[in-house]
Amino acid sequence: MFEREEDHTLWLDEALIHYPVAPLPAGFVRRVMDQVATLPQEPVAVYFRLQLVDLVAPLFLSLFLAFILVLGLWLRGTMDVAWLPPNPAPPAWLALPALAWLGVGAIVVMGEVALVLLVGVYLWLDRPHIMTSTSVLSS
Repeated sequence: MFEREEDHTLWLDEALIHYPVAPLPAGFVRRVMDQVATLPQEPVAVYFRLQLVDLVAPLFLSLFLAFILVLGLWLRGTMDVAWLPPNPAPPAWLALPALAWLGVGAIVVMGEVALVLLVGVYLWLDRPHIMTSTSVLSS
């Protein structure tokens, strides 16, 4: 009753394959190549921009994953459910006071900011440079 779209596509492909093709006009390729030869031969300038989202997205994802990991460790230490193995004694570092966790969090954030800055500087130094005809001739 209703034909599928693939049937129309196959029918169209088959018709185009067997459709006769007219020969190119005389001198067509030469005229096209003459037009291509008149185009400017200067390379296109490529600009590299390190945007804010390039730095914020990895920072957010790494902080989110660190938060999920710490939350999972904390919940694992406080939960007692049947499908998990029995809780061992919590490690000593997990029993730190709240201000110590704030310090640990600050150290983690500073490390991640330093890593983001390091990657940013690497990307800035490794950016593509603009090529011009004079820079190519001088090197």
